[in-house]
Amino acid sequence: MQSNISVQANQIVVLDYRLSVGNVEEKVEVTADSVALETASSSLGTVIDTKAVNELPLNGGKFTQILTLTPGVTPVQNQQGANSGTSYQQDVTILGTPTFRPNVNGQWNRSNLYYLDGIRNSTTVASGYAITPVVEAVQEFKVQSHNDDAEYGGSMGGTVNLVSKSGTSRLHGQAWERLRNNYFDARDPFADEFQSGPAPYHQNEFGAAVGGPVFIPKAYDGRKKTFFFFAYQGWRYNKPSQNFYYIPTDAELSGDFSQSVVGQNVYDPATLTADSSAPSGYTVQQFAYNGVNNVIPADRINQMTQAFFKAYWDRPNYSNPALPQYNAQNNEPLTDNSNTYQIKIDENLSSKDTLSGRYTHFHTVDTNPITKLLATQIDRPRVNAGGNWIRQFHSRSSWTSSSATPRLRISRPPSSPAAARRRLPQVSPGSPNTAFRRSNCRRPGPAPAGHRTRGA
Repeated sequence: MQSNISVQANQIVVLDYRLSVGNVEEKVEVTADSVALETASSSLGTVIDTKAVNELPLNGGKFTQILTLTPGVTPVQNQQGANSGTSYQQDVTILGTPTFRPNVNGQWNRSNLYYLDGIRNSTTVASGYAITPVVEAVQEFKVQSHNDDAEYGGSMGGTVNLVSKSGTSRLHGQAWERLRNNYFDARDPFADEFQSGPAPYHQNEFGAAVGGPVFIPKAYDGRKKTFFFFAYQGWRYNKPSQNFYYIPTDAELSGDFSQSVVGQNVYDPATLTADSSAPSGYTVQQFAYNGVNNVIPADRINQMTQAFFKAYWDRPNYSNPALPQYNAQNNEPLTDNSNTYQIKIDENLSSKDTLSGRYTHFHTVDTNPITKLLATQIDRPRVNAGGNWIRQFHSRSSWTSSSATPRLRISRPPSSPAAARRRLPQVSPGSPNTAFRRSNCRRPGPAPAGHRTRGA
């Protein structure tokens, strides 16, 4: 050992060390097993265990982000509704968080199936997952491909099987909270042009999970045979849409388009006449009132339409000479709220019989403001429940009986003005502004007797 070594500034000191051979005190042995060939079936698959599910960071807590750990899986999105959003065709997740429907071994990414404890968890319309599982309640999952088993019919792509957690002989629990809001964001120089800071934004993900034996003092002791696992997860999302658009001004609503930024002449359709000498084959007179062109007389304005715009559309609240095509900005919040509850009970009837049951309830409500006074809402209540009885005959054979009840319902309000008018309250001229927040879309009933549709 050397001591008293002086190293001055910007100096390179070379020290030579001599190592002597010592005694062997530790033995390190490395062994490896070759990967066993799957001989029982022709399927290919990879199991993602609890450690990867619980410890890998997930934006929004969505398990689909872990699918890329499987060989042959690529995060390609090339079909309608692939991202998260308020459309009923899109996967259910917190708005703005990444989610994808992957390609599995080159197959179409609308050909995947999702299962939760062997119960189908896929949407029929969009081929995504129906219920967003609580990640902290997932034991493991497996992504299978090239699967020719009859039980997985209807899928040419991948089959994703999720297994939920069960309670153990000891009580365990956890709670979590994830937060994002405008205090951590920078100001948007375009959307927040007239604001001193970023628009209000709140995103909270929270939940808790607890599992263990069922034990009721002086009533029931199931510490060796009855176990439970309960999980809850919720999220709250609130952020203004900050959309820019153009709405009719007070002058335009009264029929005066002489100063409109649209810059188009307004013609009277009642004066349309055929004229062979005209280039277009007809002539039509321009609206005029008191010698001013492009002004519609008050008696020619549809009062119902005028009252609708006054009651359900905004008034101009934005002005920028560089962007004359916009005169309004919608700062109403787009909200996305969700709650998921899951309970699982396992009962060891004997050394050969096991009962298991699980109930999962998922409910999310999305509100999308079209204007400050008009919004659409999508309501998704979904249930996935089932149970099974496993009988072990001997070490090489067992029998399983299962029962499942997946349920999916989507309430989607009208998204177009033409469809919305069928559900809007009746508007009369002079009616006050009325907030229109929630509506439900139902299948229309049969046509009344004697009714004749166009083209019939």
